[in-house]
Amino acid sequence: MSLIRIFVDAHQFDHGFDGAASFIQGLYLALVRQRPGDFRVILGCANPDKVLSNFGGDPHIEAVQYGTTNRIRRLTYDIPKVVARLRPDFAHFQYFTPLIKTCPWIVTIHDVLFNDFPQYFPPGYARLRNVLFPLSARRADLLTTVSAYSRERISAWYGIDPGRINVVPNGVDPNRAGEVGLAPPSPQVRALIASPSGYLLCVSRFEPRKNQATALGAFVEGGFWTQGISLVFVGSRTLECAEFDAAYEAIPAAAKDRIVFMQDLSFDDVQRLYAHAIAAIYPSLAEGFGMPPLEAAAAGTPSLCARNTAMSDFAPLSPYFFDAGDRAGLVHMLREVIAHRDVHRELAGRIAVDVRGRFAWSTAAHEFGRLIDHSRTCT
Repeated sequence: MSLIRIFVDAHQFDHGFDGAASFIQGLYLALVRQRPGDFRVILGCANPDKVLSNFGGDPHIEAVQYGTTNRIRRLTYDIPKVVARLRPDFAHFQYFTPLIKTCPWIVTIHDVLFNDFPQYFPPGYARLRNVLFPLSARRADLLTTVSAYSRERISAWYGIDPGRINVVPNGVDPNRAGEVGLAPPSPQVRALIASPSGYLLCVSRFEPRKNQATALGAFVEGGFWTQGISLVFVGSRTLECAEFDAAYEAIPAAAKDRIVFMQDLSFDDVQRLYAHAIAAIYPSLAEGFGMPPLEAAAAGTPSLCARNTAMSDFAPLSPYFFDAGDRAGLVHMLREVIAHRDVHRELAGRIAVDVRGRFAWSTAAHEFGRLIDHSRTCT
């Protein structure tokens, strides 16, 4: 087989580390490790050094620099120029594609939640997406999504044959927190890990559908802050969250002293926070996949996860499923986990083995490679 060169629009890494960035990192690292003689990956981005730092110096992955971070310029000028120069075998995009097509396209649409749950998104959020997403999907030579749930919803909204939508799921890696040679933790992360009372962890960017207000309300209602326990939110704010802001303003000052907000952490520091938390909480109201609860579970930490949308398929987490609208139920579950930490850490260890087996990047990469091979034979 001749070498397959794939250009990947990786602009997500320029602005932080979201679900799409996790997908690109996990999938392509697994792909080039499985088949190092078959694939070369070129990442398009504005900050090559920053982006490549997420790929461990793998020699099969390189980066090419855009001239801007502006979305419109990137799609209309930078990407077409780079692709015309590099002439890759495929170009891979998340959601949005350029106007000009000069090679076969792989398009991944992670979800269309804004259609099923418009109340959690700003007015007009869906309008442009409902023009560009189906256009990108129909122009794709290989169309993928990350879950059976998303495949069904993309098909329903855009009238695309579900047989044309391929599921290449997210995966999780074993937690790296205990590995030798990692950069030292930041002072704030080190202090949290060393805290004798411990902390609860909620990893997600702030949006209304992420429902951090329920985690906050359960923390306050359960009085866990009076036990010296902290609640740590890790994630940037991408949409206004009026319900959360109002709830936060209403809580006692002493409770606020036990609430920590963090963002722009290194990957290794997030891994450390997962590994050392009493429990992780993921109260999201809707997900096309939902990585954080699996990442927490893979760390051997009790991962309390709302059971809905794509997350309903996370069978290993069933002992820790809760209703995202049931704050009292979440309080009860947190009390149980906190009161019997050793018992739940043992259970979480067994769940971690199951999660790492079912949701492996190597499995996703194998399927992705198979789809690329098939696509090449059909063109």
